[in-house]
Amino acid sequence: LDANATHGSDSEESAKRELEFFFPVKPNKPRNGLQVTLALIKPDAVRAGYEKDIIARIKYDGFVIRDRVERVLNEDDINKFYSDLKDMKFFPSLRDFMTEKEYGDDKKGVIAMKVERANAILEWRNLIGPTKREEN
Repeated sequence: LDANATHGSDSEESAKRELEFFFPVKPNKPRNGLQVTLALIKPDAVRAGYEKDIIARIKYDGFVIRDRVERVLNEDDINKFYSDLKDMKFFPSLRDFMTEKEYGDDKKGVIAMKVERANAILEWRNLIGPTKREEN
């Protein structure tokens, strides 16, 4: 999977925070010693119609999708979700990309999924590969 088309939590702490952002009223505790994390399909992949392929790959790699929500993100959402990146020089372009600023009213949004399996955080990060932030 392409890390630019997807997002994954990088720790248990960020997984908890990110799951609470998209699934605030649902239990986010893992079952039977498994781990849960956020799998986020970004707007460009949704717009290109890759969500079915990405979801198939998620399931193929042994993840169970416990919950799913489709959501158009606004600037306040991005400021909150990526609060740890707000001071980075690339943040304005990240915010514009995630809010689909260039598309005006024709926004597709993101697909956020709560995925579960043994070592879910590590296995999801391995599946999506390094992020640009980690490469720099």
